[in-house]
Amino acid sequence: MVGLLVIIGVLAAVALPEGNLLRFVLALPVLFFAPGYLLLQALIPAGPESRRMWHALVAVGLSPVLVGLLALSTALVPGGFKPLPILIVVTLGSLVLLGLAAYRRMSRSEPVLVPEEGH
Repeated sequence: MVGLLVIIGVLAAVALPEGNLLRFVLALPVLFFAPGYLLLQALIPAGPESRRMWHALVAVGLSPVLVGLLALSTALVPGGFKPLPILIVVTLGSLVLLGLAAYRRMSRSEPVLVPEEGH
C-alpha cells in the first residue's frame, strides 16, 4: 500500500505542472511518511494493530530525516541538489526499503495476522 503511494506521488510530481495543488498534496505523504514507514517495516515488521499505529507515528518523525540524508546524497551525482535528482534518489531509496520490508515480511517464521472485516 505504501509502495503504491510512493509510485502515485512520483507520477504526480512528474506529470503535473509545478505549483499544482494536487502535486503538493500527493508529495506530502511521499516525503513525510513513506520512507520512515518503509524503514521501520524493514527493521521491525508490524504485527498487532498497536504496533502499526506506533510505526505510523514514528514514521512521520523519521521520514524527514531520511529524505534530508537522501537529498544530501544528490550533491554527489551530476544533477546536483535539484528537485529531479532528489525525487529520483528518494524514490529509489523508498523502493529499496519496500523490497527489504517485503522480503522481511515473507521470511518471517510466524504468520502475519490480519484482522477480519467487521471485528
